[in-house]
Amino acid sequence: MTSKNLNDKERIIELAKAGVRPKILAKFFGHTPGTISMFLTEARKNGEPIKKFVNGTGGLSEEAVLLYLDGMTPNSIAKQLGCPASTVYWAIKVTKDRGLPIDETPHGIARADQVIVRIKEKNAFAISKEAKRRGMTPTDLADRVITAVLTDNLFDAVLDEDAPESTSQKGASHVH
Repeated sequence: MTSKNLNDKERIIELAKAGVRPKILAKFFGHTPGTISMFLTEARKNGEPIKKFVNGTGGLSEEAVLLYLDGMTPNSIAKQLGCPASTVYWAIKVTKDRGLPIDETPHGIARADQVIVRIKEKNAFAISKEAKRRGMTPTDLADRVITAVLTDNLFDAVLDEDAPESTSQKGASHVH
């Protein structure tokens, strides 16, 4: 296990002891829910006082925090979930009060330094499916793909109009 994972594991255990739900921990730290479950099960066996979280009982508050971690604003979350914005703000506040630095990524990047990229639903499904296969979150996979294109200057390789049209380019709009 890398030192980053060890540090994450310690932080995850402390946050779980404070009541932060596993799905939120998985999204925040970029681990799979199974990894979080393994960390918490092992910690409980070692005597850590971590309550058992029942799947599906996080409700509206958990969903609001998960959407907030995806980069949505509290007002957008309230509209999507059909609840008052005050409910969303409360859920975010409770999570912060439990110790999760929710306005930063685990690597210290401020939430304001992140942007939302909207994609078509069928593409979101494809990213989710591939992310699951790789044991990643859809957000992390999309970030890695975009970062690779930017870092390695792969725009022409991905969007080259002189190359035969690939399946992925059919129906894609090109900006000139």
